[in-house]
Amino acid sequence: MSYLTRLDALDFSHSLAAASVRSRAVLLTGQSSFCSSRLSDVQTDFLRAVAPPITEPLFTGFPYHPEFNRAEFNREEVEPNLLAASWRNGWQFAASLASVRWQHIVARALQPLFHRTDESLLIVTGSCGLQLLACAWPHLVKPENQIVSIAALGPVLWHPFTLDLREIFAVQSRADALSRFSYRGAVAAQCDGGHLDYWQSATARELVAQFFLTRGAA
Repeated sequence: MSYLTRLDALDFSHSLAAASVRSRAVLLTGQSSFCSSRLSDVQTDFLRAVAPPITEPLFTGFPYHPEFNRAEFNREEVEPNLLAASWRNGWQFAASLASVRWQHIVARALQPLFHRTDESLLIVTGSCGLQLLACAWPHLVKPENQIVSIAALGPVLWHPFTLDLREIFAVQSRADALSRFSYRGAVAAQCDGGHLDYWQSATARELVAQFFLTRGAA
């Protein structure tokens, strides 16, 4: 069964965003493994570090479903090599621009995050994760009075759809040629390192943590 077919068949009422919470923090990137959505240790540490005190981090990635979060996945499935991960991220980026089916699948995966967060949803996107969010944005139902805060690390975005880039807190490395080429929104802050170094960057952590605090999540 293809990756797209597997995703399309999922029942997202069983999302790992299972219970309603007041404030939630999530990480959204392209899926480097088409088997597993488990976060790397450094991604988990980043999300834990930037989440304000009352906020519940969701320690898994897209599509936030138990079928992609099983413990028995081996290391290669969870952390594939760079070439394979880059190809998969590129595929998802292209599908976000060209495939209506994919856009609706992404929206279905993200919708429980919105429906099951009562007040403040904090989203950290990495690389083409912002393009995934943008392609789903027109199809998402946002609860009234919910505050959605988006911090984008090394954003790769070709088409914002209806996403207002003025609302994005973008952090971009001075050496990140991919993001500098593909993102046309305003950059709120800069840090050192390359396109793959944001999760390890103490500066990026401090910037995102401060942004979320100023958005009133604490």
